[in-house]
Amino acid sequence: MPKAKKLTHAARVLRIRELLDARPFLTVDELRGEFGVSRRTVYNDLEALEAAGIPIFSEPGPAGEARWQLVPAAKKQTVTLAAGQLLPFGLAKLALSFLKGTEIHGQLELIMDRLAQGLSPQSKRYLGQLANKVAIVPHGPKSYEAKADVLDDLLSGLLYDQLVELWYRAPGKASATKHKVAPLSLVLYREALYLIGESLAHKTRLIFAVERITRSAWLKGQAFEYPADYSPAQFMDGSFGLLGGAPTDVELLFDAEQARYVRERRWHPTQAFEDLPDGRVRMTMRVSGTFDVLLWLLGHTGAMEVVAPPELRQQVRARLETALARHKRPGRITQAAMAVAR
Repeated sequence: MPKAKKLTHAARVLRIRELLDARPFLTVDELRGEFGVSRRTVYNDLEALEAAGIPIFSEPGPAGEARWQLVPAAKKQTVTLAAGQLLPFGLAKLALSFLKGTEIHGQLELIMDRLAQGLSPQSKRYLGQLANKVAIVPHGPKSYEAKADVLDDLLSGLLYDQLVELWYRAPGKASATKHKVAPLSLVLYREALYLIGESLAHKTRLIFAVERITRSAWLKGQAFEYPADYSPAQFMDGSFGLLGGAPTDVELLFDAEQARYVRERRWHPTQAFEDLPDGRVRMTMRVSGTFDVLLWLLGHTGAMEVVAPPELRQQVRARLETALARHKRPGRITQAAMAVAR
């Protein structure tokens, strides 16, 4: 029999909440047996439930053991959904499929299972068919199965407004740097997760790619005041993606073959288009930082031109010249073929 997967703190707390809904009471020994953890760990989980505002209390049983219960009025009722209401949940599960193997995706599956309990047989058939009726094509998603402990620490810090220590290896660096941060937001961007955190040492807000966090520690009890004036939208205001920078006016020209594709999407809140007599389209926008714009434009090479700013035009040109120089040289396959021909 395969060994049961050990649950993280956040997952245990959610599971205890589910068990309190389903049972009249729970004892510490029952929870120890359920999760395979120590008494101290069980009490830590119960304290976390209380800290989250869940109304639980204990009463002594016949043998004097504490019986933990949920206030009856707080017990959840079974939710019944119509067949048409299943689609949004199916889409959410598919959109987060790159998180499979983590507690985030696992808890979403638990929610789906709980909702399924109140469905009619016909609706349950619809639920089983969702994987075929709705599809999402992945585009280079990152994997987080090896980051279960890191995600648990980050989610705990986010839920309880408590500090987290993390060791972060930036791109191009051989070793990780330690940061003590107040976690503010977990951001989903291009099938990848990022943390926006207030660095206590740097007194500034930084963005951390979760897969580059080598290890972490939730500093339980070290609370911080969540900033009332903060929002992730405001933090990233004006950026063309995730990374910001200096406000910059960008002007681009797209050939007729790309005009419709570019027009069909909302790339930036400030975007504006102008049709030109030769079929091209002029796109203008004011962005904060141009790094993400540069990466985006490299996917349209041959069908676009950067008019402004000059720095972005030069960056695109330099990238294309480097690529051209590399592709002028015979590749490995070509060299092998030339050797055979000789």
